[in-house]
Order: sequence, then structure tokens, then C-alpha cells
Amino acid sequence: MTTVGYGDFVPSTEISRLFTSFFILTGAAVAFTSLGIVGMRYLELREKRIVHHRQKREEKKNNL
Repeated sequence: MTTVGYGDFVPSTEISRLFTSFFILTGAAVAFTSLGIVGMRYLELREKRIVHHRQKREEKKNNL
């Protein structure tokens, strides 16, 4: 979304520059939000695994 490219197409009017700026900012916001959601989901799953392993360890400890 924000790559410079070869410069074959550049915004030349005020409106096209405004649109390009909005497009870049919106694209970056969507990308960062998506990464945040994926990262949060990963951390939640990791936390559940840790809690599960701790519970199993406690169960084994209590059964001895």
C-alpha cells in the first residue's frame, strides 16, 4: 500500500494526493489492527496452554 514503486504513476492533482494520503493511512491502520488481532489471539491461546499445563501438573502433584 505504501510502496514507492518506480514512479510511473504519481498523484498529480490535489485531490489525488489527498486520496493517496488517506489510502496509505487507512491501509496502515487496517494492517496494524489485523496484526494486533492475530497477535492477541496467539497470546490468548498460549496463555490457555500454560494454564492447562499448570493444572495438569497440580493434578499430578495432588495425586501423589
